[in-house]
Amino acid sequence: MSTQAVAESRPTKVSTLLDMIIMALHLAMVVLVGLGMIRIAVSGVTGPVQWAGLITGAVLLALYLIGARWRSDAPEPAVGSAMGDRFRTRFWLAAVTTIWVVALVASPDYAWVGFPLFFWHLQLLTRWHAIVAIVLMTTAIIVSPVLHQRPFEVGSVLGPVIGAVFAVLTAMAYETLRDEVMAHRAALAELRRTRDELAAAQHEAGRTAERERLATEIHDTIAQGLSSIVLLSRAAGRDLPEGSARGLVRQVEDVASDNLSEARRFVRDLVPDEETPGLLASLTTLAERAEGDARALGHDTTVGVQAEQVDLGPVLEQTLVRAAQVAVTNAVRHAEAGRIMITMTPLDDEVVLDVVDDGVGFDAVRRGFGLTGLERRVRGLGGQVQIESAPGEGTAVAVRLPRRAASTTRHDEGDADD
Repeated sequence: MSTQAVAESRPTKVSTLLDMIIMALHLAMVVLVGLGMIRIAVSGVTGPVQWAGLITGAVLLALYLIGARWRSDAPEPAVGSAMGDRFRTRFWLAAVTTIWVVALVASPDYAWVGFPLFFWHLQLLTRWHAIVAIVLMTTAIIVSPVLHQRPFEVGSVLGPVIGAVFAVLTAMAYETLRDEVMAHRAALAELRRTRDELAAAQHEAGRTAERERLATEIHDTIAQGLSSIVLLSRAAGRDLPEGSARGLVRQVEDVASDNLSEARRFVRDLVPDEETPGLLASLTTLAERAEGDARALGHDTTVGVQAEQVDLGPVLEQTLVRAAQVAVTNAVRHAEAGRIMITMTPLDDEVVLDVVDDGVGFDAVRRGFGLTGLERRVRGLGGQVQIESAPGEGTAVAVRLPRRAASTTRHDEGDADD
């Protein structure tokens, strides 16, 4: 069995165990209430007392089974969510506990029914509220025989106390297993999503590689051969005298030129241009998205862009857009800025990007992961990042990149005969 199969089977097994615990709890409740009703029926007590004990027992069992039905209709093992919203589950628990107290007053034979209820108090209430409720219920179980004039015994105290401790430990173990199941399910969902994304990326990478291979083959064989035919036809046409032969050579040249254009179109279609739409357009789009994000967060933020349409090459443009994105995101999400300005200034030997905001600022010495990663990326291109900020004084991020870095990403387009 593979590692993934083992990982997927574990939460299933634990979830099955949790379902078995709940089923055992329901069964215990039915058996305990049933035994209490049977003991009341055969106890020899008649009249209103007997009927009160039987009726309250039946109502208690019916009300509990309603909650069990809620739980069985839910897909998750979590008790709180499985039995409905918080108000409904707590109302149900309060009603069941109240009916149990009435049944306990009617007959001490319902004392042991309180132990399954301990579990639900621990699951549906906060920890301290559940403990207070369990202490009160345990006290009621201990006092119940005395109220019904039964002899007091040490076991009447130790039994309920030990049962309460056991119920608490069982509920804690159930909660631990439930949390483990939820954590495993979340991890498996993330694993499946990552696996699907990886498979899609590998598939797309394979398609891209195959298209690039075909484009290279067409360029290096068919296109180059047709280019040679065009050059030879031109040379032959210049050397031939006017006449039918020169006309035929010119036709050969025209046909070869047309097919060369088609071959180059095939190459362009197989390897589409994946460069960014342009630095100015990317920064404008970034500003619009940032304003939308700010509105979603409840901020009235204006993001301005001042830049020129200049071709810097994909690496420089992507780095500058990434720098602007990091700075603007920090200003929107953390600085609560009302005004953000993005300025891109191309110089002779470098390009400068400035992002200035009027937000709350921060200690520039303590930088987050985004700014640290940005500095590392900019330094890799021979540039530098300067950050000026202080609490209450806004933030200014300046990125300087040498324009020579753009030459490392440009491709020689060649002439018409390439």
